[in-house]
Amino acid sequence: MLLVLGRPGSGCSTFLKVLANQRYGYESIKGDVTYGGTDAREMAKNYRGEIVYNPEDDLHYATLSVKNTLSFALKTRTPGKASRNEGESRTDYVREFLRVVSKLFWIEHTLGTKVGNEFVRGVSGGEKKRVSIAEAMITRASTQCWDNSTRGLDASTALEYVESLRTLTNMAHISTSVALYQAGESLYDLFDKVVLIDEGRCLYYGPTENAAAYFEGLGFQRPARWTTADFLTSVTDSHERQIKEGYEDRIPRSAEQFEHAYRNSGAFETTKNDVRSFEQELEAQRKERLENRSKATKQKNYTLPFHKQVWECTIRQFRIMFGDQLTLYGKWGGIVFQALIVGSLFYNLPQTSTGVFPRALAELTGAFSSRPIMLKHKAFSFYRPSAYAIAQTVVDLPLVLVQVLLFDLVIYFMAGLARTASQFFISLLILFVLTLSMYSFFRAIGALVASLDVATRITGVAVQALIVYTGYLIPPQKMHPWFKWLIYINPVQYGFEALMANEFYNQDIQCVAPNLVPQGPTASPEYQSCTIQGSQQGSTIVRGADYIFTAFTYERAHLWRNFGIITAFWIFFVFLTMLGMELQKPNAGGGAVTIFKRGQAPASVEKAMDSGDTIKDEEKTTVADGAQLSSEDSSGSEEGKMVKAVARNESVFTYQHVNYTIPYEKGERQLLKDVQGFVRPGRLTALMGASGAGKSTLLNTLAQRINFGVVTGDFLVDGRPLPKSFQRATGFAEQMDVHEPTATVREALRFSARLRQPQEVPIEEKYEYCERIIDLLEMRTIAGATIGQIGEGLNQEQRKRVTIGVELASKPELLLFLDEPTSGLDSGAAFNIVRFLRKLADSGQALLVTIHQPSSVLFEHFDELLLLKSGGRIVYHGPLGKDS
Repeated sequence: MLLVLGRPGSGCSTFLKVLANQRYGYESIKGDVTYGGTDAREMAKNYRGEIVYNPEDDLHYATLSVKNTLSFALKTRTPGKASRNEGESRTDYVREFLRVVSKLFWIEHTLGTKVGNEFVRGVSGGEKKRVSIAEAMITRASTQCWDNSTRGLDASTALEYVESLRTLTNMAHISTSVALYQAGESLYDLFDKVVLIDEGRCLYYGPTENAAAYFEGLGFQRPARWTTADFLTSVTDSHERQIKEGYEDRIPRSAEQFEHAYRNSGAFETTKNDVRSFEQELEAQRKERLENRSKATKQKNYTLPFHKQVWECTIRQFRIMFGDQLTLYGKWGGIVFQALIVGSLFYNLPQTSTGVFPRALAELTGAFSSRPIMLKHKAFSFYRPSAYAIAQTVVDLPLVLVQVLLFDLVIYFMAGLARTASQFFISLLILFVLTLSMYSFFRAIGALVASLDVATRITGVAVQALIVYTGYLIPPQKMHPWFKWLIYINPVQYGFEALMANEFYNQDIQCVAPNLVPQGPTASPEYQSCTIQGSQQGSTIVRGADYIFTAFTYERAHLWRNFGIITAFWIFFVFLTMLGMELQKPNAGGGAVTIFKRGQAPASVEKAMDSGDTIKDEEKTTVADGAQLSSEDSSGSEEGKMVKAVARNESVFTYQHVNYTIPYEKGERQLLKDVQGFVRPGRLTALMGASGAGKSTLLNTLAQRINFGVVTGDFLVDGRPLPKSFQRATGFAEQMDVHEPTATVREALRFSARLRQPQEVPIEEKYEYCERIIDLLEMRTIAGATIGQIGEGLNQEQRKRVTIGVELASKPELLLFLDEPTSGLDSGAAFNIVRFLRKLADSGQALLVTIHQPSSVLFEHFDELLLLKSGGRIVYHGPLGKDS
């Protein structure tokens, strides 16, 4: 087992991706990575499922239950008869494996609960992380790479998880690499080797027990109560590292110097000798493996055949759809609403010349009744992406049928279109295949382009072209020759012709004024003619077939030809979607970019861009600048004044006999049991407990954010019931950093201040207050940067600061709740966040903070502890004491 250490931006994730053969998105990769003697190219081609990279983020379908999520993974990775116990069926294997894995990771009680996300209520963050771990374990891969996989887990669960990895590694003889940001000593001791990376360079690789001694030998001092992992990562940070007396001018300072020192050390020589002896051993193993290779082991990418992959994906898609019934019924309700509006526009069209033009427009609207949702899927080598594309299409069939039926039934009969069974069902059929074709068209664009932003631009132009070149807005004979070819590749045009021909072919249109010539009181019908296209001289009746042929060159004879063409388009678009999804690469590499609003980039960035220098890594500068600021400002009183101006509170918040019950399956489940306590101003209170114990639930309950289930108990401010303004007087920083991606940091804070501070406060004062918070949170260098998505914008620590800043911008007078502000951060970034919370508490703010895996250094910043155990019961509430 290899532990990968390094600060954010040092290259740990990149290193793990390369080890896990996820080489997409990089310009070039030099050097060799072999897996038991097999090179990376052959592994990618034939044995992709044997190497797994588990990313830091938990990627799951929010509306699927935990049981369905894991069962799906198991069904797609169930081995053949030869690898199962004698007499054990596929169903037995899935059931038994699910029982074992849910017991191993303590998620038995969550099996019936939705996984959830920021918007869908589901399992807790720690439980979701355990679902991700269980899902990756199911792959039974020979090489496993885990990226910061203890994020959101409490200390005991994190230890159990690493112990289970240790057991799996020993029993199955697999290779395991794990990157951890906050690794306790008990976790560190479970690993065999450790690699320390900075700026993409190897600073140390060797046995875990020798690492601390190696760096102490270089002249670094290990502070008391620091874990080995924190000590190792601190040597890469010029502000954190502590140097022994007399070594100030002798220690390596840059990554290059560290690398040079390592390559000239005895540790490097030992490593080289280990590699040589291991390679000789491997060569013998490789020859033996080649001799014993059978047809079954020649290729091992997917366990299930293609048709079974489609079947399993289809079942899962239906479960996802029905798991989110609110959206489904909302979509159907929206379609009926649109249909009623369109139907009322064309209500009871007359069977005369005045009803000719709107009759055609009503049919066209039906073709655009729905818009597809583009889904991206990151596969775990469970199934081919093309199987997923086909499954989506199969699920579309009943869904689109219901949508088209709802829409067509309302419009068809409100508009008074041709009342014969054959015409109605033909109209329904054409709309059905046309909508399917459009769904697949947009989905194909989504699958073929890299981002939603690009896809939106393409679809915006495509929709314009599809509508304008349908043949109604511009009749075919009036189209510009340069663009007329568009009608031949436009499925909507073929659908429109089929619908028009179906409606008009047997209809006689009675000509009425103002389409009659001549007009007047003495005009006789036998001498009048019709002005609409397709009319015959001396007749006031126009045959529908003549009208559509003359006006649009449409014919009834083309009806079934067009049906076939639309179906061919649909199949072609499904094929393009399959191709696009197969070409998509999971976990693509490439650096994250911070984008600044025009004119708001910090001077250092603009200067570097003008001179063509390399801009320093944002992830590093923030932490480093933060540490520097803290050391400089601690002597002065400027920052202290700033904090005092931001927060001051004298009220005590108490809660007594709090119980919280929710409906669960056919009964009830109690999440909180008789919880009581208090939060005092000027005190930093830590809320701790195992993941799933009810920390976030208690935080939400205290903040009066629960709108589901039954809450009982007393909530008091200074001994009185909560005022109506309680929620406005508190701030709540959520565990997930949900922000508007296109807003800058400054805009996000100003938006919060304008909406949440009292109306009588002048705008200038609100803006000035936001600038104060930007300085206090040390976000001046990124104030003009857009927040973006994870991977494209601010990093994890910066996003967490923005979340806290948005809450502070509301000027909470009473209390600030923070849900896991240090999860997913490295030890340096976590220290910065907690250091800042300490400042707020010292200024008189009351804070209640949930926290996971705090090191002793972090823990000492807290004044009081509220400890919960599973089932939402309180174990301890009181002061922490020195050296706790």
